[in-house]
Amino acid sequence: AGHVVGKLVVSVANFTATEQGRPSQPQRRWRRQQQQQQQQQQQRQQLARKESKRGGKVGGDPSGSWLSYVEYAAGAIITEMNATVVVPADPQEYGADPSFWYGLQTAKGNGALIQPILAWGQNGVANGWSIFHEVYDWNTGRDYRSPETLKVYAGDVLTQSVRYRPENNSYDMFISSDGASGGGGGGGGGSIKWNYQLQASQGDTPESTAYLVVEHQPRRSCAQFPASGNVTFEDVSLAVDYAPVAAPAWVAA
Repeated sequence: AGHVVGKLVVSVANFTATEQGRPSQPQRRWRRQQQQQQQQQQQRQQLARKESKRGGKVGGDPSGSWLSYVEYAAGAIITEMNATVVVPADPQEYGADPSFWYGLQTAKGNGALIQPILAWGQNGVANGWSIFHEVYDWNTGRDYRSPETLKVYAGDVLTQSVRYRPENNSYDMFISSDGASGGGGGGGGGSIKWNYQLQASQGDTPESTAYLVVEHQPRRSCAQFPASGNVTFEDVSLAVDYAPVAAPAWVAA
């Protein structure tokens, strides 16, 4: 395991609402920017799919749908990353699909984005929290997800890890819930394991950048996000080329 670096709080940046719930001017401007970024992202994804059919590569991360994030550029392959997260309170209003996750990507952002995910209102769990694994791979222009999705509840403690397997150039992904909230009739808890093998077209380009991300903007108001407006990643640890990193230089975007 890598070196524990404590708490990292990722907030929803620049999202403010008036007391009456009507959008403020900064919020309207921010929404327009997000809509433009989403349109650009969709265009990049369409182009990536076309290029992948011709054997080329295009596009990359960070995505326009990322609201707020911090990143760590390791400069070499990240062989392990771990974190814990407490599932936040449910949003006061339904209708949005925020995601809170950490992930690995190449330095140029055009490889496989490897993500254990906590999300609201996604993957068949309407108006509720769920965990699953996802990889958006710019090498193919495709999205891949674990066969399993697990419903979780506010207050559950999630343990997450990704670990590199050199024998087949893949990553083992793990996410679990302790069921501490007692949600779902007290029978909560469980885990999901999944392995993703990097595409041959990625060659020897390593997964060398780590991200902690809040993704997907609210559709109407910030009440569609947890009241805290942020998520706290704890017990964060990293190993680069199998060596623990004592003090990763996280940079807020």
